[in-house]
Amino acid sequence: MSAREQDAVLQSQVAIAGVGGEGFNLALLLARSGVQRFRIADPEVFEAENVNRVPGARTTTLQKNKAEVLRHDILDINPSALVEVWPDGIGRDSADDFVEGASLTFDGIDLFRPDLSVALYRAARRHTIPAMTSMNIGRSAVVTSFKATGGTTFEKLIGISDNLPLDQIKPESIPLSRTVPYLPSYENVSVLQRVASGQMPLPSLAVGVGLATALAAEQALRHLTHYEFKQPVWARRFAYVDIGDTAVRAGTLWFPRASHYRRLLTAVLRSVVGAAHQPGGYGDMP
Repeated sequence: MSAREQDAVLQSQVAIAGVGGEGFNLALLLARSGVQRFRIADPEVFEAENVNRVPGARTTTLQKNKAEVLRHDILDINPSALVEVWPDGIGRDSADDFVEGASLTFDGIDLFRPDLSVALYRAARRHTIPAMTSMNIGRSAVVTSFKATGGTTFEKLIGISDNLPLDQIKPESIPLSRTVPYLPSYENVSVLQRVASGQMPLPSLAVGVGLATALAAEQALRHLTHYEFKQPVWARRFAYVDIGDTAVRAGTLWFPRASHYRRLLTAVLRSVVGAAHQPGGYGDMP
């Protein structure tokens, strides 16, 4: 990184809504990369189930607010950092205050609260701030960014109107093909069915979260350093990495919904072939 790029990072501010797996890890990587100003929001406390993927989830931090723990860890890396904590999270009416003055905002909000994500992206557009998000699925990860002005909006990506009222945005009305662009072909199909029906969240692994964080941090630094020759991957496209298949896969998804269905079909076929070789036939296949 050039001196100019390093200075740009030092002068930047990143607003992260949701500091579970990706959000928490991303903040730590950016703090180690020179970002000194953060605004972080999360209303949840750490539970034992978070220990498998979040470095902030430790026996000493269980039942403590995630954003407060992250603030402590950032300051442990850089005592000069300025970390503003929103321990109650963001709401539909507070997203503008949360993103104001930021160089970049990151959406780490749970898939089951798309109304809050939409509020965040709309606030980012009003303040002409780029926004990004990432996701881990198994041993794979994806990331994409949304332009401050123009380009594909988050609403278009998930298949709703840019002007749809927030109280009409329901998780059950957004198909999984809109929110999960890449599916590992080794994913358990019955698990995906339960995720699609809202019975359970996407399962996560520390490896997948690490991949998602690395991808997100690289893309974030492209934003913060204003690369002229290395643009972030903009929606509708997604950057992806999958290290859990027979061969390591990486690249850019140009047609995310088509990718979802194609890889879902591959996962189904693999499950059927595998189950056909097991006593009793199809096992837990639907």
